[in-house]
Amino acid sequence: MTRKTELSILMDSRGKWRVKFFSSILIMLTLLPTHIAFLVLPVTATAGNGSSHSYLVGSSQTYLDEHDTASSSYTLNTDNYAKSYVQNGIYYDAATDKSYTIIQAGLAISTVYREPDYVRQGVSGSWYQDTWSCTSPLSCATSLPSQGVPVSVSLRQHGSLGLMSGATIGALYQFNSGSESYSFYFRLSEEGRPGFVEASASLEHFNGTTLLGTTYIPVTIKIEGDTVYFSYDALFTAYAGLTFTSLTGIGSVVNGGFVDATDPFTVLTTSLDPNIIFTSESGLSTAPVPEPATVLLLGLGLGIVVSARHKFRK
Repeated sequence: MTRKTELSILMDSRGKWRVKFFSSILIMLTLLPTHIAFLVLPVTATAGNGSSHSYLVGSSQTYLDEHDTASSSYTLNTDNYAKSYVQNGIYYDAATDKSYTIIQAGLAISTVYREPDYVRQGVSGSWYQDTWSCTSPLSCATSLPSQGVPVSVSLRQHGSLGLMSGATIGALYQFNSGSESYSFYFRLSEEGRPGFVEASASLEHFNGTTLLGTTYIPVTIKIEGDTVYFSYDALFTAYAGLTFTSLTGIGSVVNGGFVDATDPFTVLTTSLDPNIIFTSESGLSTAPVPEPATVLLLGLGLGIVVSARHKFRK
């Protein structure tokens, strides 16, 4: 069996989030004495690349579909499936009448524990890491301000999960320009207390390894019957030099229920200096694009866009 390198996002008993790399034989979500590993994603740790992993656990076997691209899907039947993806797209801003390239991460999991399959758990996650470079028509080396170029990053997501499903969903985004970095983490869980949910979203700002501050992002929760709807919206401004990197990920585990995050975790990155443009290895840009508002696949090589919304939305 091939060993894999994985990325685990951990929250310790003090509520502190950490990112940790390790190797293991199997992908699994593990409850440790002082840490909850809620999101486990395959990683190649190479900028401009992504990976995805989805599987279902039955009473007698594990149903697995794994890819080295940024999407994965396993469908056993209409009630049991696990899917996730990361893809590029286009966002239209009606206020400015301009379109921008974005990156989106979404998933959908459904598990029903009944014969003949007895599926008791579904796990899915995808991530994508990108390197951005200054591609300004002006000379990047001479036109960059000494403090860097202000870059606006907008993060948002809408989704739902079923109560009494023991479900956990998480999303992350990291921005790193070398001396300055930001780490955003979202987590919604029904762990430990079936029928009750806990949600948190935070943004940490670092100068090198020094934590400058943490901003807690409001998460909107709405419960209708046995379905929990959630949403959040975060915005921050970072400063970039000639290059910066970004990491976007999403993951979930469900034990006898569903999670629907096909309204994806969306990241919009724009330069606040109209004269300086950054372009990523996957084709994203901080400048407006001339095309109208149509969602397009822009070169991540993805062919899966999951949708289970019709089953769960009222």
